[in-house]
Amino acid sequence: IVADSVPARRRAQMVTLSFSGLAVGTVLGGILASSMISTVGWPAMLVVCGLIPIALVPMFAFYVPESVSILISRKRPIPKIRRSLELLAPNRDLSMVDMTDGPLVYQPKQRVGEVVLSRQYLISTLILWFCYAVGMGVVFLLLNYMPLMIESEGFNTAETGLIVGMFGWGGIVGQLIVSFALKRFDRFRILALLWLLGTLALFVLVIATLGFAGYLVVVFALGVGLSTAVAAIQAIGALVYPQSARATGIGWMGGMGRIGTLVSGLL
Repeated sequence: IVADSVPARRRAQMVTLSFSGLAVGTVLGGILASSMISTVGWPAMLVVCGLIPIALVPMFAFYVPESVSILISRKRPIPKIRRSLELLAPNRDLSMVDMTDGPLVYQPKQRVGEVVLSRQYLISTLILWFCYAVGMGVVFLLLNYMPLMIESEGFNTAETGLIVGMFGWGGIVGQLIVSFALKRFDRFRILALLWLLGTLALFVLVIATLGFAGYLVVVFALGVGLSTAVAAIQAIGALVYPQSARATGIGWMGGMGRIGTLVSGLL
């Protein structure tokens, strides 16, 4: 939806920027865990975490617009198209906007294999699937087992929650920086640098003896490298596919990422 709603020159930047919400959630989750688990227990925290997404449902229903260009190409009624456009551009005069079909040709019966797995996109698709599966698998593994690893070093629950929260802070800072860097520099080189930073931080985590401050720094670097790399792959996926297949391409890439989390959990 974000990729469909912004100009092409800002697409990678805005997709990466919007994906930083995941990192914000990691930070808030770490703070929530460190304060709630030690006082009221983990079941109460799960109740809170279950109620918050339910409260977001009305916001999505009323304030998140469908892609305007897709609505136009599907020949949806003009009032419905105008409502989505008004959500994107409130308080603007839309009377002169052309809402007729443009060069985009949407094919609702087009199968996934005809675009995402076609000869033109197959290599890109396989690389995206592999990178996203690895990225999500590593991030999932760290977020789930990092608290156990850190507590085994003698830190209490509150300290562990703050250290895990630094992973989210690293993701926020990294994604804010990278969202602007993607406008100026090659996105694949940026992705390679992020992988390298994450690998170095993992290496330090394994071989070094770290105190509380040291864990904060290294886990922050992990967030900058690995969490931001996953967001950058999302941005690359949004640029690879044509608009008519973008949702399908990114959706399948997300599915491969979840397979990565399953495999990492088994490992």
